[in-house]
Amino acid sequence: MQSSAGARAYQTGRLEKKLKKQADAVMAFAIEALGQGRLDEAELLCREILKEVPDHCTHTTKAARLTHARGQSE
Repeated sequence: MQSSAGARAYQTGRLEKKLKKQADAVMAFAIEALGQGRLDEAELLCREILKEVPDHCTHTTKAARLTHARGQSE
């Protein structure tokens, strides 16, 4: 039973790592969109990242900065 739980924990860890790596790539697009003044697109991308990886500190901070830049608070 322990090996089964260990295997699940390993798989969960791998999935989380994969999601964070994908979030980094999407965040690059969000930053590019932000730099080009496409705030709606940048915000949408940030929100999608936060749905998938809500505890990713860097992305949470950047999403908050984007929201603040748009003059909103949530």
